[in-house]
Amino acid sequence: MILKSTFNMNTKTCKTCHIEKPLDCFDIRYDNHNHRHSCIDCRDIKAKQWYLENIKEIHKKSAKYRSENREKVRESYRNYYQDRKSVV
Repeated sequence: MILKSTFNMNTKTCKTCHIEKPLDCFDIRYDNHNHRHSCIDCRDIKAKQWYLENIKEIHKKSAKYRSENREKVRESYRNYYQDRKSVV
């Protein structure tokens, strides 16, 4: 007896939202070259949530880095604006 498979190689079900989506809605992991389990939309929502929950710590770390590496940051800004002078 042959069973019909509902498995489609062009789609995947997101483990977060449980919606079946095309494979191009999933990022590819670079360590094992497989698609991730959560879709891009769910990962974006999770990343934004994490950022909003940790925004104070992120700003503190950024300010600390800028104060400890003042010359490096200035050089980076100089290079950025020199490279984009024609655009501005």
